[in-house]
Amino acid sequence: MTKLNRDHWRTIIGARLKDIRLSQNQTIPEVAGVVGLSPSTIRKIEDGKTNWLLTTIVKLSTFYKIDLGELFEEDTHNHSTTHE
Repeated sequence: MTKLNRDHWRTIIGARLKDIRLSQNQTIPEVAGVVGLSPSTIRKIEDGKTNWLLTTIVKLSTFYKIDLGELFEEDTHNHSTTHE
């Protein structure tokens, strides 16, 4: 996998996770506390600023009650990264 491809997926999956968190009215500290990550790690994942382990994404998808595959689907939906 090329660096550009990794960066692309890191950004897309982070934005999707952020959209899901916000749609479920969860805060970063709430999610971090349940899944066992620091709030700064959650923030970096959502912002596409860090590499993550698949086990971390599995924990997050389980917490959000979403199918893991949804995060990796190529689609035309607009996943905004402008939420706070």
